[in-house]
Amino acid sequence: LPSAPTKRPPVRVGLLHGLSRQAYQLCLSRDIDRHIIQLRRRSGEKVELVAVGQAGERAEPLSQTLVHIATRGEKWFSLSNHERKQLIEALKRSG
Repeated sequence: LPSAPTKRPPVRVGLLHGLSRQAYQLCLSRDIDRHIIQLRRRSGEKVELVAVGQAGERAEPLSQTLVHIATRGEKWFSLSNHERKQLIEALKRSG
């Protein structure tokens, strides 16, 4: 019998919080947990996952929310409380 094709997990968007930096980072990955572990190993940074959402077609409102953050061009960035709340809500809505 032919084996069924393995379905790859969807790409997810994660908002990570670097506790010692008091800064945030966006992660686009199929395995966000693995990304966090690698980040901790490489940098020694204490990192927590704040929110996760779906990347792709369903993420259109999310991408609009992220545009101004992404254009800053920094891997770690600061967020105001308002921006943080907006981003968390957008991630939750995207699935």
